[in-house]
Amino acid sequence: MPVKYANVNYVENQDEVTLSYSIPDPSISVRLVINDFGMFQWFTWKDNEHRWVEIYAGPKKPCDSYNYCGPNGYCDSSNIGMGQFECMCLPGFEPKTARDWYLRDGSSGCVRKRDGHVCGRGEGFEKVPLAKVPNTWTARVDRGVTWQKECESECLRNCSCNAYASADVSRGDSGCVTWHGDLMDSRVLSSEGQDLYIRVDAVELDGDLLISSNQTFALGFFTPGKLRNPYLGIWYNTVSEQTIVWVANGDSPINNTSGSLSFDVTGNLVVTGLDRNNLVWSTNVSDPTLAKNSSAQLLDSGNLVVLDSNGVDVWQSFDYPTNTLLPNLRFGVNRNTGLDWFLTSWKSGDDPRPRPGEYSFKI
Repeated sequence: MPVKYANVNYVENQDEVTLSYSIPDPSISVRLVINDFGMFQWFTWKDNEHRWVEIYAGPKKPCDSYNYCGPNGYCDSSNIGMGQFECMCLPGFEPKTARDWYLRDGSSGCVRKRDGHVCGRGEGFEKVPLAKVPNTWTARVDRGVTWQKECESECLRNCSCNAYASADVSRGDSGCVTWHGDLMDSRVLSSEGQDLYIRVDAVELDGDLLISSNQTFALGFFTPGKLRNPYLGIWYNTVSEQTIVWVANGDSPINNTSGSLSFDVTGNLVVTGLDRNNLVWSTNVSDPTLAKNSSAQLLDSGNLVVLDSNGVDVWQSFDYPTNTLLPNLRFGVNRNTGLDWFLTSWKSGDDPRPRPGEYSFKI
């Protein structure tokens, strides 16, 4: 809506939730119409031309259309710029019809990855940052809730609750909105969105970790800051503040809200997203002894190693440091293998992606 022509008035209280507009200049004639193609059109009358002139029409982009990605899906316009499908499934969900999504039709939406109710089985929540929350037709609001954990507990107590979010982010994340039923018309924004928490099965949680024997380090997927793409990383397991010390796929974020770590047919560790055929990262070792009975171990030093069938190290994360130099991690150059051990800065404090002109520390 072209705000310069109008004053927009939003009212939310115990009696009503309404939106209206007024025109400060009474000499201007305007009208807002929804046409037979499902578009809003804003017209103003031009006296000198004796006709109505369109000054705005929407939706302009696919993500602007209502429920474009179907039930339990969400739309992310940033994917379009990367040549990828703008529709994604919310955490814990997968496309209802894989072929439709392959053909870039997300209207059928998403369904739970596993049958059965997600209730009372150790489930939890995954955060979708910068979200435009789902349609509130199936939502309930409790304005008496004052903090996030209380809202989470309220949702967990009700098996029909599939998601929750703050009711009013403008007032310090006060109140609690819970959704009961399919999550419709969700979207991820480039800015000014809010955190949306989706109820997921226990196996979907980031709690699937590989822990070193002395409990000092953990390997798993994490979603840093306000980013929405997960990364595979290593962090201190005994420190209350998650402190990442190594990232596998820093230059290749997973284009989804969940990732998978597994061994491929060659015995290499691989990271994939929702589409298991879409390789995000690999240890990429050419060794015939890896093809059978390869294994991985997170050492007490924080070093992730891949072992062949004879228990011999064939790959280690210490050969590929990111922005952190841990004790016993070598720093310099291996003249025999050509490996160059050096540090590279993150794009920002909570964004592990490299950036043009990033800082490096090397010998």
